[in-house]
This record gives sequence, structure tokens and C-alpha cells, in this order.
Amino acid sequence: MPRNIIDAVSILMSVAFTALIPGAAKAQTTSPTETDKCEKYRSQSVPRFKVVRKTRIGSDSALLLFVTIAPVGVDRNRLIALSCQLGIDHSVENELFVWILDNERAAKHYNPQGEGNDRATASAVVGLYGFSRRQGGPAYGQSLEWRPNRANRQVIHIDLGPPPEKAD
Repeated sequence: MPRNIIDAVSILMSVAFTALIPGAAKAQTTSPTETDKCEKYRSQSVPRFKVVRKTRIGSDSALLLFVTIAPVGVDRNRLIALSCQLGIDHSVENELFVWILDNERAAKHYNPQGEGNDRATASAVVGLYGFSRRQGGPAYGQSLEWRPNRANRQVIHIDLGPPPEKAD
């Protein structure tokens, strides 16, 4: 049983990517990890996106977003720029978790636990961004997990450092 919202969302993120492709849980045992900084992407243009679903979970009210981008907007730098911008846009939050998909229908119906997702919906997930500044919880910072190639089951974890400065 998850101890806090970060554990719960971490489980959801893990399930989301192992559910993307049948057999992924067997094939994917570790994810490559990269480190980057949002400051590098402040001047880069952010791909057009649409917030399709917005919800809060838990008594601490972590914000969950499901956003769509055009499939042509799916590359590492553009996803980082989008993630960092979403972090700034929602910097008043203590916790933010964003599922980035390349299909609006999928974003409307996607279940992070994997239940009820058809293949097209599950494969529309291209990235998961999140940050937490939860007091007393594990140090989470902000990070992006993305799948650079749909034909490959590999997921890359990108540590983006501490969460954005909290807005007043």
C-alpha cells in the first residue's frame, strides 16, 4: 500500500509505462537516467499543447494533468521545454504530475493504472512529468520520463533538478 502521494504516483507512472506494450514488464528492467536543467530550456519554444483533463487526488490535493501535443512535437528537447514550462505555470502547487500524450481521445480516457486502456490509448503516452516539494516525504525534485521510440520499450528518466520556485 502506498505511504504517500509520491509513492502512489510513482507506482502509477511505473504501471503506465509497463502497460504501454505487451511484454514490457519482462523486457524493461532498468531505465537509463539522464540529468538536465530546466534553465537551459527557458528560451526554447514550447510545443503547442492542450490540457484535456485536470484532477486532484489525495487529501494533499496533488494536481494531475493529462495534456496532448502533436506527434511532431515529440522529441527530447521539446518535451523538456514543455515539462519545465508546465512546472512554472503550476508552480503554486506542492505536487504536480502530468501525463503527456499525443492523442486527444487517449488523453480523455487514459487510465494510469492501465485498466481499460486499449492499445492505441496506452501507446499514446509519450511522457510523464512531475515535481514534488512535499514536506516530510522523499526528495522528489522534478523529472521527466519519456519513451523516445515506440518500437523500443526503453523509457528514459531525466532528472531536472529541484522543483520550480513556488509562486506566491
